[in-house]
Amino acid sequence: MRRQRGTSLVVAIFLIVIIASLAAFAVTAGSSTRDRANLQLQTDRALAAARAGSEWAAYRALKQNTPNCNAVTPVSNSTTLTLNQGSLRGFRVLVAMTCTRHTEGATSYSVWDVDSFAQWSNFGAADYASRRVLTRVSNAP
Repeated sequence: MRRQRGTSLVVAIFLIVIIASLAAFAVTAGSSTRDRANLQLQTDRALAAARAGSEWAAYRALKQNTPNCNAVTPVSNSTTLTLNQGSLRGFRVLVAMTCTRHTEGATSYSVWDVDSFAQWSNFGAADYASRRVLTRVSNAP
């Protein structure tokens, strides 16, 4: 009878270790899910920021006729935008526009190829997110 005195202590310690391990796993799994959801949200915001850059370039191309595209040789320019409003605050957007002049018969028009690249944080960082949107805009009749 004396030999069995410590067995309940061993079982109790074993159960405590198992329960603590399960609790640690649950906390780790919950944290991982939260981090993944936050990264997905930042990626969605990066897509919205890239689309905003693309729309900005389309406005410039069609309303302000920038860059001036009068030659057959492609004209390129690029601009970096730092967004500072609402949920897109802190995103950097690099917008590159290339304009080419086309002529069909007596009709002449411009075609702008827009590359809008948005990023959050720096490449290699844990919270890095980026998206690219390619757009073609024309003032063809």
